[in-house]
Amino acid sequence: MASAYNWSAVAFILAAIGLVVFMLVVPRLLGGRSGGLQKEEVFESGVVGAGNARIRLSAKFYLVALIYVILDL
Repeated sequence: MASAYNWSAVAFILAAIGLVVFMLVVPRLLGGRSGGLQKEEVFESGVVGAGNARIRLSAKFYLVALIYVILDL
């Protein structure tokens, strides 16, 4: 009885690994490849980004955000 259980577990694990490999390999073989400058461009929700994303915020903002998170829990 124990050997039947071990074989079914091994078969399940092998089937899961096979499915993962299949799902990773087949799209690479069948899918098209595209490249270019437009593919490398940053695109977020239909808006083309402009400027630097790093802005300085005051410490009050972080304090309010921290209090909000604590009270929200």
